[in-house]
Amino acid sequence: MDKQGLIDMYKRGIDFCFRNQYPSNEFIKDNFDRQLLIENAMFIDESIDEFNSPSPCILLGSTSGKLSFDKFSSCDIYLRDNVDIEISAKDFSRVFINVYGSAKVRVVQDGVAKIYVYKHGDHCKVSNEGDVLIRIGEDY
Repeated sequence: MDKQGLIDMYKRGIDFCFRNQYPSNEFIKDNFDRQLLIENAMFIDESIDEFNSPSPCILLGSTSGKLSFDKFSSCDIYLRDNVDIEISAKDFSRVFINVYGSAKVRVVQDGVAKIYVYKHGDHCKVSNEGDVLIRIGEDY
């Protein structure tokens, strides 16, 4: 299997990977080209400013910055480790955010956009502005 196939498998089994913290961020950074990860919306220890990122979007390590969504965009976002990010959505966009570990996320909803946040554990921090649905998910 090539590296793209492994990334696809990681995305399909993301619950397993997050639950077992496998593979480690160090392994991913050492064995996958940074550009290939970015093309697959996987960010590890990056500073980002993304607009309408493809789904799923996976943020790991010490990634920080901002994700913005508008029009009819839709995205599943997974945050883990020490991620510190702001996510905004407007127009008719739909964003589904899963927060794990010690990740911090500030969520801004505008207009008729829908944002759903699933907190997995007591250590993650979620702050919101606007109409945001926050639910407690399975603790890993």
